Amino acid sequence: MNHMKPAVETKSLECYLPHHGVLKFDSNTTKLRAVFNASEKTSTGFSLNDLMECGPKLQRDILELLLSWRAYKYVYTADCEKMYRMIKVQEDDQQLQKIIWRNEQGTMQEFQLCTVTYGMKAAPYLALRTMQQLASDDADVYPIAAEILKKRFYVDDLIYGSNKIEEAKQAQRQLIDILRGGGFNLRKWSSNEPRLLEDYLTTKLMSLLSTSTTAHHHQLRH
Repeated sequence: MNHMKPAVETKSLECYLPHHGVLKFDSNTTKLRAVFNASEKTSTGFSLNDLMECGPKLQRDILELLLSWRAYKYVYTADCEKMYRMIKVQEDDQQLQKIIWRNEQGTMQEFQLCTVTYGMKAAPYLALRTMQQLASDDADVYPIAAEILKKRFYVDDLIYGSNKIEEAKQAQRQLIDILRGGGFNLRKWSSNEPRLLEDYLTTKLMSLLSTSTTAHHHQLRH
């Protein structure tokens, strides 16, 4: 998914991040998650997070979001898939998030992470600022979704609703389209109204059928 690439030699300042895997067998989406530690001290005595600016707070207050959410008759939530990993870091800054990787043959290789990395101090700001810019850029095409992006997300979680079904569906369609245009995918939809899940469940079913058919053809070839 172009999340990382072989490290590029540079004369600029570099930083190597320790990393390990975290297994979560009960997860429906990501069983194995990579964790990067930008707070580990380097040879300078400082960590990358020690020297990194975090940016202003853009995150909404969770209590405010939940109280306003409960005021709607029809409510829904969703998750922005791999939100951080969908945002590319400027090429010149990628040398500050390098890692050492040992492949199956035991050979050690250097890679650099190409996208916003969870565990870095500035990651939440970079992600939310990107979402706000997306909302500003496409507000003329998706006015409802743009307003929701700015005010109804808690980091990567959508928390929204409406008192009318058609209005809720219109907001859903705009949100899916505006985020897809920025390379993001909304998933894990949940609602107190089955009609708000119809399109999502149909799309998910078609995706599962497509995956199953592809796997079956792959087995036949072997």
